[in-house]
Amino acid sequence: MRDKLDKALSLGIGMAVAGKEQVEKFVGEWTRKGEEAKSESSAYMDRLVQKGDDARKQLETAVRDKVQSFVGDRSYADQEEINRLERRLEALERREFADS
Repeated sequence: MRDKLDKALSLGIGMAVAGKEQVEKFVGEWTRKGEEAKSESSAYMDRLVQKGDDARKQLETAVRDKVQSFVGDRSYADQEEINRLERRLEALERREFADS
């Protein structure tokens, strides 16, 4: 499950990076062609980057909420509980060995 989540996260980050590079390329070409003043193209780029950041934050929140919902619906032992159960099992094994 964690591997699938890691792959999904990597895919999303890769898409975001590729998208940013495409926007930078587009704005650079647009500016070189003289279709927009440098400051206006820079402002446009900043707005696009901000929208991308906002979308990323919304996606992170949605994924976090979904994972919490998924995990919350199931009963998983945390590391502390696993350690406690291992100590208990070891104690029972020692007691069983001592009684033999």
